[in-house]
Amino acid sequence: MMDDFWVLNFSNRSIVIKDLNLIVAAHSMYNLLNKKYFNYDKKRLLKSLYFGSIYLKRDRVTISQREPEFYNDCMVTVLEEPMTQELTEILKNEK
Repeated sequence: MMDDFWVLNFSNRSIVIKDLNLIVAAHSMYNLLNKKYFNYDKKRLLKSLYFGSIYLKRDRVTISQREPEFYNDCMVTVLEEPMTQELTEILKNEK
């Protein structure tokens, strides 16, 4: 199971993720599964990732399952494995 869901905005402008009611500031990153600051569940995040606003903004936003690491101001970690298995499990449970 995933513990983190990092959204990284690498563009020069803030991005609105409408289906999550979230504004991601320019050049910032958030862990959307951090219960201290956000109240999202995995199902909602995965739907946005594959069908919603995150999918539509995929040219300006990156998703990672673990905290990104930086070396000389360049991001080194990216999404290693797709989250499709968790998405199919969630969609099966919906029916």
